Amino acid sequence: MSQNPTLEQLGTGKHIVKFGASWCGPCKALEPVFEEIAAEHAASGINFWSIMIEQDEEGIVDLFAVRSVPLIIFLDEGRVADMLSREQATRDKIIEKIHELNG
Repeated sequence: MSQNPTLEQLGTGKHIVKFGASWCGPCKALEPVFEEIAAEHAASGINFWSIMIEQDEEGIVDLFAVRSVPLIIFLDEGRVADMLSREQATRDKIIEKIHELNG
């Protein structure tokens, strides 16, 4: 899992981007789950990213109109394929969306 992608990187391929904040309790709770899922799916061809909204220098938070965290966005060739908000971002749901993204 990598931190702070560029807009260029997100424009091609398949990506899962988790948006969080250092002050966000639910974000901190989701972090180890997301890291574990990323490790389990390292060979899937999907790039896993974590962006802390207060450290976003690329404008990705604004581009995707992130208004609440945690938020997970699933990208396919630069297009939003799906997203999961705080309540929806369970381990099982994230894995289900990974399988959908990989078709």
